[in-house]
Amino acid sequence: MLYALAAQGDQQSAGIKQFYLTLGYSEDHAGQMIRQLCSEGWLVAEQHPTDRRSKIIKPSDKLLSVFQKLREQMLGLVAHRVN
Repeated sequence: MLYALAAQGDQQSAGIKQFYLTLGYSEDHAGQMIRQLCSEGWLVAEQHPTDRRSKIIKPSDKLLSVFQKLREQMLGLVAHRVN
């Protein structure tokens, strides 16, 4: 999930191949994990715009919302400690 967030933040697309190469999993295992995370609503798999054989993996609105709330809580803790 963090990889999908980082790729989106860098304005890059992330596919299954990038996941398994970066994370060191087999292609099959990475695909299973991504399918599970998509079925749970954490990631979204979209058709690649130029390669119909490929999918782009993006964070879902659910995941973005959770990380936004976490970020706000962390910033609140930092601000509280500074004051």
